[in-house]
Amino acid sequence: MLKNSFILLVALFIGVQSAQASTESVRFYPEEGAGGVSSDGRTFEDRYTDWGLTVHSTAARIASSDDNFLHDLSNILGDGFGPNYYALNRIHFSFDTSSLPDSAVIESAKFLFHGVTPDASVGSERRVYFVDSNPIDPGSLQVEDYATVGDVSLGVSENTWEINGWNQIIFNQNGLLNLNKEGVSSFAVRGWYDFNEVAPTDLNGMYIHMYMSEAPGTSSDPYLEITYEVPDVEDIYALLHELIVTVKSYTSPRSVTRSYLANLKKIERLLRNERNVPAQNQLLAFTKKLKHDSKRGVITNDQYEDLRERALVILGMIPSNVH
Repeated sequence: MLKNSFILLVALFIGVQSAQASTESVRFYPEEGAGGVSSDGRTFEDRYTDWGLTVHSTAARIASSDDNFLHDLSNILGDGFGPNYYALNRIHFSFDTSSLPDSAVIESAKFLFHGVTPDASVGSERRVYFVDSNPIDPGSLQVEDYATVGDVSLGVSENTWEINGWNQIIFNQNGLLNLNKEGVSSFAVRGWYDFNEVAPTDLNGMYIHMYMSEAPGTSSDPYLEITYEVPDVEDIYALLHELIVTVKSYTSPRSVTRSYLANLKKIERLLRNERNVPAQNQLLAFTKKLKHDSKRGVITNDQYEDLRERALVILGMIPSNVH
């Protein structure tokens, strides 16, 4: 009964919050490096007859203007093999996402890119994966960046493609957690065979061309779109007050109540002084104390679950800044 009451409270609160908070969608284009050169580009490896060596190479190459299809208008993503070697391409992107508000609660994100003719794919697996990347210099692609790509999917495309239109990769939860509100967010796109370390069997494998930032104009530039909400800080205090009222109604003896209230009032002071990280740590300590007291029988398990869920809702609303 306690849990159902809290769910109703949260549902009502979210309805109020949605009416007050502002939701925005913003686009980010690839980071511009020295000399106005875009940071997006292709690294590739095509010197091995062994697929494992190709995937894990630490001495790949960067596609120059002469190597790029249509001379930098687009880049090639794909996995395949020729008569005597395997070939593997990876596309890299860095976005300056530092303009996102510290208090932003990211709801969704997606990466969009424009396909271009020709599409040389002959393989059955045309899905591609968005992964994290740790480039040496986010503003300038380096040969070493080939080996810095992640192996955890942040989002995967459909198995069908718009050759002369837009394609998208929707971020999963891992992808949302990899967005950097304080600096540059760097990613890479890997083909299905590359990501799953399965050697392609079709001659020429899977190759797809996509426009890069170097293409004339901006109508076909790849971009990252993020939708976020900025919660009203007063909503946090309202929920914190509800938590304090609930603690008073649940806990005994008085010494336990006083201990809980001292903790929660300290959290409020930290928040009002914009010391958000200490406030988050204090809330986490509060949930651990609840668990300890539940095991000791100081509070019931239902009370523990209710108070813990209330605390976690507040924790999720506190802006993650550096204070």
